[in-house]
Amino acid sequence: MESPRYVNRSFSLSNTNNSTLNGTTELVNPSYVNITTLEQLQKEFLKLKSSMDDMKLKFSNQIRDLINELDEEKKARATLHIEIERLQKLVQKSSLINS
Repeated sequence: MESPRYVNRSFSLSNTNNSTLNGTTELVNPSYVNITTLEQLQKEFLKLKSSMDDMKLKFSNQIRDLINELDEEKKARATLHIEIERLQKLVQKSSLINS
């Protein structure tokens, strides 16, 4: 049974037929594509692959930078926490002395 949210879509799992799949196959079948078009597709593919690799590298660098920034914030928080505890002890000690 198909999910109701996919029933009205033109492309659903149950609506997939061989002509759609054959349409994709025909694009790469050499008898339907001339050599120039195939070369253009290969160049476009390589360009897209290069672009994807660049995006992956940028994403990895951003993630690494965010992790480093998070680590620095954790260290700063821990340092502040220790300082607050030290100050609280001093306040308690001074209030005991003044009492």
